[in-house]
Amino acid sequence: MSFGNETIFPFPAVQYIPLTIDTLEQGDINPSKVNPQFSQLIIGNDILGWRNLSRQKFQIELPERFPDESIAVLVFGATVDAVKYRGYFVTMTGREKPGYYQLFTMPRRYFYKNNLCFELFDAATGKR
Repeated sequence: MSFGNETIFPFPAVQYIPLTIDTLEQGDINPSKVNPQFSQLIIGNDILGWRNLSRQKFQIELPERFPDESIAVLVFGATVDAVKYRGYFVTMTGREKPGYYQLFTMPRRYFYKNNLCFELFDAATGKR
């Protein structure tokens, strides 16, 4: 039995580890500062490289560091409601939301692979 949409979750539900997300920040981005179609998914330490750009272009102040026991995720153009992990894949579901951003963390302790593939799907449509 899957989690519903078999395009997103093709394997039985027992093969996925559901992860708790802790939203640190979220909100609208000034529409005059960003293309409404802009979407981006930034993971882990790559977020630190976006600090200056986020401050200058979007007026978003990102933290200087994140807890060692977590992985941070910054999403532009969407919101994430749920995260599940299986093998090499971290599958996030949410919905497209132009002109919006969300910064959250999730626990690192469940990841048993060194290289991971993060993917974000619209929960309603199954679109990546």
